[in-house]
Amino acid sequence: MKLKLSFPAFVFCFYLLFSAHLLQAQSVKIETTNLEIKNNQLFITYNFVKSKSSHSYNVWVEITKSTGEKINAKSLSGDIGPNIQGAESKQIIWDYNKDGIILDDEIDIEVIADITINDPRTGKAILLSSILPGLGLSKVDPGKPYWLMGVVGYSLIGGSVIFNKAAVANFNDYTNSEDPVISDDLYATSADKDKMSKICAFSAIGLWAGNIIWTAIKAKNSQNAITGRFNKKQKVLFYGGLDPKTKSAGFTLKYRF
Repeated sequence: MKLKLSFPAFVFCFYLLFSAHLLQAQSVKIETTNLEIKNNQLFITYNFVKSKSSHSYNVWVEITKSTGEKINAKSLSGDIGPNIQGAESKQIIWDYNKDGIILDDEIDIEVIADITINDPRTGKAILLSSILPGLGLSKVDPGKPYWLMGVVGYSLIGGSVIFNKAAVANFNDYTNSEDPVISDDLYATSADKDKMSKICAFSAIGLWAGNIIWTAIKAKNSQNAITGRFNKKQKVLFYGGLDPKTKSAGFTLKYRF
């Protein structure tokens, strides 16, 4: 009789559970949340959405007039430049007066970021997953209980060893038994234990192989998803006017997201 091997139902469900996280994964993006003028300075507030602690960014701003002419903004400070960590409520300050810029027209403000990846390399992640299923995935995508895969994997190995020992013990008893009825029971029990041992062993092999493949894909997709350049452009309209109390000229801005 040939033994048909398949994954236990709980292993299959385990993979379905974590596959849902892959389907829900989204790329990092920049979100400009606020623009404000204070003391003749423009404050640009932005967030990194779906960013991780292992990501760092090189951030800069491009400002363009409605005619397409670029404004040479030099007096920039705040969360701009290299090694900006991904988080919310980042702020860039532009002192346009210091740059000798008069804002009296529509301009485009674009926050741009190049991303540096500090995640482990694919090879290292695969090596970790070959030692303990889920360990490489935890390094690539921290915060999720991938370690449970290791528990399942080594439980399957332990189960295979236990069932195998029971199968051998029952088979030895079968060969030493002189009672035909007891012998038949011992042989049937040995065959069942041997079958369970093989199911556990092949399931463990399948889990290890599937985990390594998943880790390689996850590591590659993670890098592809966060490699490149992200930007967020806002159109800003400036309106000039005169303050009746101070008799000084000023302006307000209007923008849309």
